[in-house]
Amino acid sequence: MTIKEWLDNKGSYKDGLKLYESFSNHNKNILRNLSRRKSAVNLQKLVYEIKKLESKTVIKSNIEVKLVAKNINPTQKELAVKEFSVYEKKQSIWFHQLPEELHETLLEANNTFKEKCMLKVQLNDQPNDAIDICNALQVRISNLTKINDLAWSKIDYFFKYRQLPLPPKDDLSDLTPAQLLRKEQNVFSSISRLNKRIKTNTEKIKKTNDKTFINRFIRSIDNAKSSLLTKEELLIKIKKKIDEKQ
Repeated sequence: MTIKEWLDNKGSYKDGLKLYESFSNHNKNILRNLSRRKSAVNLQKLVYEIKKLESKTVIKSNIEVKLVAKNINPTQKELAVKEFSVYEKKQSIWFHQLPEELHETLLEANNTFKEKCMLKVQLNDQPNDAIDICNALQVRISNLTKINDLAWSKIDYFFKYRQLPLPPKDDLSDLTPAQLLRKEQNVFSSISRLNKRIKTNTEKIKKTNDKTFINRFIRSIDNAKSSLLTKEELLIKIKKKIDEKQ
């Protein structure tokens, strides 16, 4: 597999690690850190490192990477085009269409998207050796993506159900860093259970024709989705509070 093929998302994360390792001048510490787990940040870091080494050296010819044809992911360009097209569609939403409680949410959705675009331009303009700056930009972009997704999810929820998801009521002001971390883990667990409930009840709906059961499962799914938005908003607030105390 060539580097171009992998950069076009024609291979897996492990394939990328093999390509990076095939460079004679690769950084062993970076490889070890990237090998620990796959994440959006690590994937962006891996792409950056491979592009940096590609401009300086030639890949060893005896490395063979098996190409898996199925489940080919879209390219980075295709993802960017899709993201912008979704944003363009959502631009048709105006403040007067939303209750006053969601005006700030719509403003946040628009502003975080614009900031993401600006940071991505800054990331692409960084020199090859600006590793710390690139990592910081990638983390910020990842956080903005979560905030942006939550904002649009709240707006979508209103248009679908014509009601607002409940805001989190948890008081985080007096919690210590250790308590915030425990709180974060508890919220993670709650989100996982809610997602599992939504998935399970969705599967149950497919297996029955009983309208009574179907309506019951639909109500359960709707309640879980509302709770999910509340927990996701709480999780973002907890992360922000943890960052403030560091």
